[in-house]
Amino acid sequence: MNKILSDFEKKQNIKLPTSYKSLLINFNLNDLTLHYLNEKENFKFRLTKYLKWTKDNLEVYVDTFIERDELLDHWTKYFEIYRLKDFLPIGYTSNPVHETLLLNLQPDKLGEIWIQCLNDKRVFNLDYLDKDILTFIDHCDIVKTENFEIIKSKLYKRMDEDFWRLK
Repeated sequence: MNKILSDFEKKQNIKLPTSYKSLLINFNLNDLTLHYLNEKENFKFRLTKYLKWTKDNLEVYVDTFIERDELLDHWTKYFEIYRLKDFLPIGYTSNPVHETLLLNLQPDKLGEIWIQCLNDKRVFNLDYLDKDILTFIDHCDIVKTENFEIIKSKLYKRMDEDFWRLK
């Protein structure tokens, strides 16, 4: 992963923050969420409603981080579409609507976590959240689903299918 990230940095002429690269190499950020795992059935079900980031009087609800295996493809498409190299998307929120978590790549703000929000006038704003990914994670709390036993009782799988459904 380290070589892949280094090659990506060279190709795109960007610099990723060391703390973020280290996390990507050693850890999947979506593992911060709780899961029910049934190894016999090879089944994994998310128990976490979201990660609640809180600082001062601001709250952000993180639904998911972009999967490690999908990041480079996602980032390449992002550069092609927006032609911006100051920020990279790293996750998505629902506070109160779908918003994007961004990693700042500007040299004087390298590694800061920002959020791209749609304001009342349907224009995107960029708002600062935290100084780096580690501090951001430190400000997160896990919010579990209301009642896992109820959800678990609603899971089913048809005989001819190899995936689970929720009633």
